[in-house]
Amino acid sequence: MRVKQKYYCGTIVIVGKPNAGKSTIINSLVKTKVSIVSKRPHTTQCDIIGIQNDGLFQAIYIDTPGISYKHFNVNNVIEKCYINKLCNNATLILFVLDGITWTSEDNLILNLVKHNTIPVIAVINKNDKILQKNNLLPYIESLRKKKLFEEIVPISGKTGENIHLLSKLVQALLPISKIRFPTTQKTSYNLYFKVQEIIREKFIFYLGEEVSYSIRIIVESICFKEKKMYVIKALIVVKNNQHKQIIVGKKGTKIKFCGTLARQELEKYFKHKVYLSLFVKKDNKKYQVYNVHQKKFLQK
Repeated sequence: MRVKQKYYCGTIVIVGKPNAGKSTIINSLVKTKVSIVSKRPHTTQCDIIGIQNDGLFQAIYIDTPGISYKHFNVNNVIEKCYINKLCNNATLILFVLDGITWTSEDNLILNLVKHNTIPVIAVINKNDKILQKNNLLPYIESLRKKKLFEEIVPISGKTGENIHLLSKLVQALLPISKIRFPTTQKTSYNLYFKVQEIIREKFIFYLGEEVSYSIRIIVESICFKEKKMYVIKALIVVKNNQHKQIIVGKKGTKIKFCGTLARQELEKYFKHKVYLSLFVKKDNKKYQVYNVHQKKFLQK
């Protein structure tokens, strides 16, 4: 009689204040880019799911938007649901800390996660930037005194330092369970979402903070033509004409620059040539179209 193989699978929610490096960590764990990486806070606008497969283990990581006093209101109904999600659906929580400085925002997050029985791993990120290494052990000891963390591990999501160790610590806490995704799959999101995030990342990196967080990217179509080329049309939806002008830039220089960067990354992703058209739209009114290849504007 054939013995049924046991698998270990669970959901790991990654929490932390803005810019702690959560997206970089999930990309390092999954070994592919599933989440936008930017120096600007609040880059992640929705929960990103990355899937790490390693033999009998499947870890499903949820990269969440950064939590801070400025952008988080515990009394808000949606945010209460967010906390319930952490408590009810997660197998494990990764609490990402930005270096060795404990802040009031870290304290806020601590208060959110400490009232449940889910294991929490403290992940001290950006270990490569800690100049005074002799301060690391006292900081780890101070975290132990909080009596919350199952494990405490210093890592660098950027360089990959101790990422393998973190992965093994996660695997040790996964329960016996059926795997939920095919072992070749690395994210739960579809192709349209992936393209949307690639385009959005380029504009977030090069635009001002106010504009970059207010834009929305809507991928209208992805077509594969006979000439082995992907033709992609996407909308950039903005709040007002001022934001529209900033995105377009003088004589279309900014949208051309960001659009070209997006096209280049999309070509690497698809391993084919990409024909990218970006549309800048304000609400439901007329919008400008900038064709990255023809380098001219059209009116719609």
